[in-house]
Amino acid sequence: MRVRKKSLVKIEKFSLLPKQLLLKELITGSSYSWIGYGGARGGAKSHAIREIAVLLGLSPEFTYKSLIFRRYSKELLKNHILPLYENHPKIMEHFNKSEKILYAPDGTPIVQFGYADSESDIYSFQGFEFDLVFIDEASHCTPHQIQFLKTSNRSVKPGFTPKMILTMNPGGVSHSYLKRLFIDRKFEKHEDYFILSSHIYGIIFFGH
Repeated sequence: MRVRKKSLVKIEKFSLLPKQLLLKELITGSSYSWIGYGGARGGAKSHAIREIAVLLGLSPEFTYKSLIFRRYSKELLKNHILPLYENHPKIMEHFNKSEKILYAPDGTPIVQFGYADSESDIYSFQGFEFDLVFIDEASHCTPHQIQFLKTSNRSVKPGFTPKMILTMNPGGVSHSYLKRLFIDRKFEKHEDYFILSSHIYGIIFFGH
């Protein structure tokens, strides 16, 4: 196994607010497999998952491989790729535009950026493997897309639970689906392994 050399990127360049730090701690230190991250409209949620995905990918302690997914390609560019170029130009020197993959300086892929403009585009992720799957504005994705991306949420890291992290606001095509799972706790028969563990406000999470 290749051992990641100490990252050349200074950790202090990654800025996270207290609630965003809590999200990072849940990702790295909990056994929850699904985490919902809600809040007011704006760029704070997108900023959080961008910073966390890159930070945990570059960190020799974690070296997680992530997918950052947004329903539409224009939103992915506007809300994630362009802000990373603005805030972390040195890091983005290792971004492959055609693949939409950000690599670590040693050539290890750390973050893939994806979208599904049409419902069927989601099948392009079949067979992929990501320690972390971040779905930004998950309520804009269909329930089928969310469930399909879960099939790519796999990890070979010992003792680590792969995680789906969903940011969300009220509304959208999956509003009822997400509300049923995260707020109403009305699980269908095949979903009875989900356990709601915290109040909806801010961060919500559940596990196996």
